[in-house]
Amino acid sequence: SAKGAESYLAAILKCLDKSWTRQFAKAGLHFSTPKLKIVTRSGVDDGCGEFPEGAQAVYCGEDKTIVVLLDKAALDDADSLFLFQVIAHEYGHHVQEYTGISHAFFYWKHPTTKAFRADQRRYELQADCLSGAFIGSVRHSLDRSKEDFAYLRLLGTDSSTHGKAKNQAYWLTRGFQGKGPGACNTFAATSRVS
Repeated sequence: SAKGAESYLAAILKCLDKSWTRQFAKAGLHFSTPKLKIVTRSGVDDGCGEFPEGAQAVYCGEDKTIVVLLDKAALDDADSLFLFQVIAHEYGHHVQEYTGISHAFFYWKHPTTKAFRADQRRYELQADCLSGAFIGSVRHSLDRSKEDFAYLRLLGTDSSTHGKAKNQAYWLTRGFQGKGPGACNTFAATSRVS
């Protein structure tokens, strides 16, 4: 149910908060946890603008909120790791916000639209990797099979903003196997960022 899925996401958010707060403390960096907002359809005002058509979740850096769409498709797939990865990916954007990566990306003077899109894919693939790092760090407590993670790797679709599906799967897996954010420097990568 929508109520059950919302409770599930709130529980995941608490776990993400705990994990990333610890990572930032180890690095000696300031950190504050994000808020969670649920919407049930696209096109509604999510507090940061209109919730985009085709998105499952967005991160609003202005008010540090993760907005998740709980529509029929998400609820039909609620028992997989799909929603878990969706919120972990958006939390990756929150991490990018607090590390200064978002600021550097959005305020960097991209010489062309093509260069902007290339960096946007690196930005999104990094969030995939950060979500994989989190999932990998807690996988033993999830009581999930290897098939559940394999299923996540199949969910990506080729996107001009988020990269090719095979590269999304690569960075998700790299984070998962690396078990830490240090594996996620997509901006220094020379391949698998298209």
